Amino acid sequence: MNLLQRSETWQSGTGGYCFFEEMDPRSPYTVAHYDDFIKVDTFYYQPKNLTPSVWLKEIKIVKDSNGLMEGIQSSSQLLDYVPTKEEVAIWRNKFLANLHESYRRAMRGEVYYALKSLDSLRLSMASGWYMAQGIQPNGYGYWTHYEGEKSRLTAEQQSHLASWYAGRDASDIVAVSREMLLEFKKVHQSLCEKTGDEENLSRLDEIINLVL
Repeated sequence: MNLLQRSETWQSGTGGYCFFEEMDPRSPYTVAHYDDFIKVDTFYYQPKNLTPSVWLKEIKIVKDSNGLMEGIQSSSQLLDYVPTKEEVAIWRNKFLANLHESYRRAMRGEVYYALKSLDSLRLSMASGWYMAQGIQPNGYGYWTHYEGEKSRLTAEQQSHLASWYAGRDASDIVAVSREMLLEFKKVHQSLCEKTGDEENLSRLDEIINLVL
């Protein structure tokens, strides 16, 4: 029985299987939606590929016949997330790339693209705040738990995210991008201090000033 067939046989509360997001039977994961609006993300791993991770510190183990997951979870408790210079560089460059792209697309009248880039700037800030707090951020592009009751952002940070909003006017998009820069520089400074990386503010300003 492949992953899709197995998921089709499950019942979620009172609801049966509705549809899949993915239809590739070769995939190691599947996302199934059920009639009662429950969504189940299922991942399959070989034991040799399971290792301690900060992601496994707070998992709920439902069944663990040989104690494998209990041991991995116990070892995971000893791990803390510490951002690396490479991660900070990737984070910084993604922010700057989307800063440039939001301006470029707004000036071309490609508003949906500009707004998408603006959303990526907000996401970069949420990721940066997590990194600065020693919390493993989500993979690039995922907003999961940055908002709502499971968010680990402060009330002030969530307020910033909510205020960084723009409509379809190009000048508004540029203005909101500019509003993010003060907070971006604060987080960038904090991350450079944590990793011992060079902040290089003059070069950073040169890159930013190309569009703002």
